[in-house]
Amino acid sequence: MKTQITTLILICISIITYSQSSTFNEKIMAPDGSFNDRFGWAVDIQGDVLVGGDIFDGTVSEPNTGAAYVFRKNSSGNFIFEQKLKAPFLESYDNYASEVEINGDFIAVGAPRYKYNDSANGFPTVESAGAVFLYKYNSAINQWELVNQIFAPTRQLNHLFGYRVYLTNNQIFISEVEHRYTSVNALRSGKIHVYDYANSGNVTYNQGIDNPEPSSNDFFGTEISLFGNTLAVGTRGEQQDANGNNPLNFAGAVYVF
Repeated sequence: MKTQITTLILICISIITYSQSSTFNEKIMAPDGSFNDRFGWAVDIQGDVLVGGDIFDGTVSEPNTGAAYVFRKNSSGNFIFEQKLKAPFLESYDNYASEVEINGDFIAVGAPRYKYNDSANGFPTVESAGAVFLYKYNSAINQWELVNQIFAPTRQLNHLFGYRVYLTNNQIFISEVEHRYTSVNALRSGKIHVYDYANSGNVTYNQGIDNPEPSSNDFFGTEISLFGNTLAVGTRGEQQDANGNNPLNFAGAVYVF
């Protein structure tokens, strides 16, 4: 009898789930949106918090720098604007907020064309090296605060670090989608970087995950997804089949680790 009751309950839950239909609730806009901003380029939601990316937000003097907008659901079930996030030293076409991720009190914002500037130490600016900005919610003042700025271990021209970001409870997976493997002359091949982060926001490098079959224009890291201990990495430009044969331009692949 216990087995029969359990089966009946499961059937009822399934019927309720599949009988539900999607109902439009609300439309969310950037509070200071303007022509060609493209708010909604990236979006993520967790619990009562939603964040949307606007890659072309900017000013007259510094256009198209990007911004992330955070909204929080109120008691009526509507999302209310909470805060606008901007990184320091943004320049035009940095693509800040082309990727956004939420996990608990943390938001990660990718800026794959962010310029790495270390002129204070005598190094030239590295164009489109990319960066990820980590924010933490401070409930004492109801503000999201920038707690860390993350770069690839080696900053390279046009590597687009921060193209995709996946945030777990204690790790950040970041794709450097145009990483170059000089040993095999593979341009725009791609790589994943894994960082550990503490509740304070401190970040330490954990490991790099290389493209298993690097060749030019693979774009390994086009997408990242994780479930348990299984990592899936989208590679939109991969040409070869599972046996390394039958090349087809931009056929694409997913690598599972």
